Amino acid sequence: AGGVTVVVRIVVLAGQSADNVDALISSDTLGHALASGLASAVNASVSALALAAQPAAVSAAGAADSGWVYEVDEATGMSYLRSCPRGSLIMNSTVDEKLWTCFQCPKASYSVSQEDFCGLEAAGSCSMQRVCNSCPAGALCEGGDAFESAVQGAVWRLEYDEKDRTTRFR
Repeated sequence: AGGVTVVVRIVVLAGQSADNVDALISSDTLGHALASGLASAVNASVSALALAAQPAAVSAAGAADSGWVYEVDEATGMSYLRSCPRGSLIMNSTVDEKLWTCFQCPKASYSVSQEDFCGLEAAGSCSMQRVCNSCPAGALCEGGDAFESAVQGAVWRLEYDEKDRTTRFR
């Protein structure tokens, strides 16, 4: 028998708290409400065995820089941070994915990749000790991914530095 997979994306918009995502995902109420709504929409029987979200580079609103994206483990029902808004770094203090967070780059710095400087201490590690790229001379950086040339006509290009494992403007 053929089946239908429903993908649920949970996006926490910038400025909103992600504190209740795990509780929301693991609650039976959400699964049953989604299953009930889907069943009545397609006029068929649907069960709420598992919710599965896939990481996405864009939010439900379609803007690439609007929120944190979580993936739900079908087996455990736990949600895990998979993507941060552009201008933020994904951070982990341990290999425990439940403790990962996004850090938005402050004024006078920028980031175009959430994984800048990842893996310098250990493969797969994006430690809390990382910092955003410093704003270079001749540029204005208002934080996040905001980068503007302060020199009229200057040409900046993005380059990936293998040694530092970061993408920055040069």
